Amino acid sequence: MAKGEYLSNYQQKVVRGYYENRDTIFVSKLSSIVSDLAITKSEKEVGRLWAKAKEFLAKTTANPARVQKLVAEKNLEELARIVNELANSKGDVSKGPPQTPAPTAPAAAVTPTADAGGPTSDIPPEMLKSALTAFKKRLKLTILNDESRLAPRAMTGGKKSEITAIIPPDQFPKEVWDELVKQNKLRYTGQGFYELLPGV
Repeated sequence: MAKGEYLSNYQQKVVRGYYENRDTIFVSKLSSIVSDLAITKSEKEVGRLWAKAKEFLAKTTANPARVQKLVAEKNLEELARIVNELANSKGDVSKGPPQTPAPTAPAAAVTPTADAGGPTSDIPPEMLKSALTAFKKRLKLTILNDESRLAPRAMTGGKKSEITAIIPPDQFPKEVWDELVKQNKLRYTGQGFYELLPGV
């Protein structure tokens, strides 16, 4: 008997759906890895994250040779680019970056306002969540670094950083940050800086 003959029509549809959308399944995990790699300084943790990235990428339609090259070089920018392609593409990305512009507006063309950009309904919720988490981590680290600079000695504590806005992690596209502005999670303050809104 042919493989899959015992599956009902519904079960076969579910199986086909899994393979057709397998990239989406791993986008959230890969997005989190990109965020963690951007702020992790531990060599051991960096190595573990790259091993996981390689494992997850192998289960997507990303070009194996391209994956092998970026993992060998530990190229975070290229990893973020592939994750974006997997998140925004309904087909495969095995041939590498598209040669024609993507349907959404390029980052440089997006006006940094709350109502900027084109349709963003195709941005996966898990990517928005990962981006917001990465933003919070970077903001916290930036504030801690600033406070340590203000109070270099343990006995001179009490000084608080006045930093409220930062330039967000660049491994996520501009339209992701603008979508978070639309969702009232962030506020654009100008010159590429965003701040976290109260209660987020």
